[in-house]
Amino acid sequence: MLAVWTALTRLAPWAFHALARTAHRRQGADPDRLPERFGHRRAPALDRPVWFHGASIGEIAQIRRLAEHARAGGRDVLITTGTATSAAWVAQHMDFATHAFAPVDTPRSVERFLDAWQPAVACFAEGDMGPNMVAACKARCVPLALLNPRPSRTRARFPGSFRTMMNGFAFVSVKDAVLRDEFLALGVPRQAIVDAPDLKRYAALPAAPIFAKPDSLVGVAASTHKADEAPVLDAFAGLRTADPDAQLIIVPRHPDRGPALRNAARAAGFAAALRSAGGTFDGATDVYIADTTGELSGFLAMADFVFMGGSFGDAGGHNPFEAAAAGRPILTGPHVANFEGAFAELTAAGAAMSCADAKALRAAFIDLSDPERRAHMSAAAANFLQNDPAFADFLARFQAFIDQNPGTQATI
Repeated sequence: MLAVWTALTRLAPWAFHALARTAHRRQGADPDRLPERFGHRRAPALDRPVWFHGASIGEIAQIRRLAEHARAGGRDVLITTGTATSAAWVAQHMDFATHAFAPVDTPRSVERFLDAWQPAVACFAEGDMGPNMVAACKARCVPLALLNPRPSRTRARFPGSFRTMMNGFAFVSVKDAVLRDEFLALGVPRQAIVDAPDLKRYAALPAAPIFAKPDSLVGVAASTHKADEAPVLDAFAGLRTADPDAQLIIVPRHPDRGPALRNAARAAGFAAALRSAGGTFDGATDVYIADTTGELSGFLAMADFVFMGGSFGDAGGHNPFEAAAAGRPILTGPHVANFEGAFAELTAAGAAMSCADAKALRAAFIDLSDPERRAHMSAAAANFLQNDPAFADFLARFQAFIDQNPGTQATI
């Protein structure tokens, strides 16, 4: 695989450059920043920066606290991503850092990028790293880190290629024993592998409520799929027997399910409003369907408790850490294979409840009509992330890694 990629990027770099131009235009990115895609530096030079790269918002958000830590220690920080939305997100939420669009993984673009920025270390989030970039960093003795890699079928299919790529990585953080064993098998030395918590749990940012929080009890069903809808509406009907003023906000994973959800809510006897149709959340609304994208955190800020969707069908559940960061009690259905460890930890901490079936979910909704019960779980959720010795230990290990590779300022 590596040989093929290297040959293609050397023989036909123009094809990759054309794709980059098309992507930049379709994303609506600033045309003046297009040269960044080919390694040109448009922003002022930095002093041997700590460089973090991720594909888009999801990857960069999870390393935000590491970048903040590096900057607080006096290091310049460079962030590269591949999308216009992530560039805007970095500008809004990481204004202490310099953002550049990641260069196309062709030899000349990569060399131009490294000449321009002279990073002290290169940190790749989750696994988005070009073979030419990795090889060029090694050739220049730029220390390499892989942060919070996810399971990858590609690594399993091409172990030889990834063994070559991973050779020389000095810092690889892994969130479980399975990943640790995988990278050991790829030849990463044990001393370079750092056991760490899942960095996704630290990605959430405080958000303002979309609407003013009403005095009524508000439940939020987040990232729901079709299989979650009937259990959630039935559970809400049970909650209304305990608290007739309670309201429900449903944020479907796929916004195009909004009209079907509104119809289902109305069929169950609830007054339902649809956000995409201009509906408002007020005292006359029983069920509000938030069928838009990018607003989940704002709805979580309105919640008294949260049900995490994708857990009554075969979707495998969704990330509960944003709800935990908001300090909200968390409910889930029985199928959470994608985040099994996270839900187990949250349940053990008293911040989450797993519901084996629709009947159990209904009982849990009713249980959370009790303010004392909600307060206890809310406190547990907030403490789960705020008092995390595992993250403090990981941060110390990361600091030791970048301290071995200082910028000019750090050596004065």
